Amino acid sequence: NSGAGWNPIGNYTNKFKGTFDGLANTISDLYIDRNVYFIGLFGHTDGANIKNIGVLDATITGKAYVAGLVGYNLNSSISNTYVIGEISISYNIGGGIVGENAGTSTITDSYSTAEVTGNSKGGLIGLQRDTSTISNSFWDSDRTTAGIGTQNSTKTSTITGKTSKALSYGKTFK
Repeated sequence: NSGAGWNPIGNYTNKFKGTFDGLANTISDLYIDRNVYFIGLFGHTDGANIKNIGVLDATITGKAYVAGLVGYNLNSSISNTYVIGEISISYNIGGGIVGENAGTSTITDSYSTAEVTGNSKGGLIGLQRDTSTISNSFWDSDRTTAGIGTQNSTKTSTITGKTSKALSYGKTFK
């Protein structure tokens, strides 16, 4: 595919609406290099349930709504997930786990140690809006300065920045 790498599951016209249970497995070396919107393992979700999956050593580049797990997360649930790697946004809105978290989406028990570069970026979420929430989730504050790039949600989220050293201990997640 001319070096573009993984083709994300779901897009603007055909959103992923199912359940994906990774059964505590990891996906290693996920590579995506596409100068388009909605980039991640999943490009665009709506009403999905994604859980129990890790993305390890990811290298992901996209235009906007870019993340290691879901580019645009709408009315969906994400739990027990993590992303480790590098995320690069050429235009705006990107994060370690989710690019944009919208609608009634929830993210729980997740973390990202991804280094996220570009505009409107967050170590965990690029843009949080509507009534979406995040709880018991962490990002590596040594790699990306903010956990949420832009916060427009009417709900309160509980996320915590941890240093690379603190995240390496493993006690954070017990």
